Amino acid sequence: TVAEDNDGVDGEEAVATDNTFGGQNIGLIGSIALMVNNVVGPGIVALPRVFQQAGWLVPTVALSFAFLVSSFACTMTCQAMQMAPGNHRF
Repeated sequence: TVAEDNDGVDGEEAVATDNTFGGQNIGLIGSIALMVNNVVGPGIVALPRVFQQAGWLVPTVALSFAFLVSSFACTMTCQAMQMAPGNHRF
């Protein structure tokens, strides 16, 4: 039972103190930092080599285009999530 799994804590108290999936909120700044880290992190080590081989114009244009496309995709994803019933304040 729930009480046995939580060392003698009642089921209602166990739910109130459970901080597993979805239990905490990181806020706007934290979510932006995580997104930037996940997007930029893996490719950042290759950028100096790309700029060295291709110059500054082509990589800058390509990165700007990738930024615009990914921003548009994120905006569309957020709008789609807001359209879900009961999820207007996503």
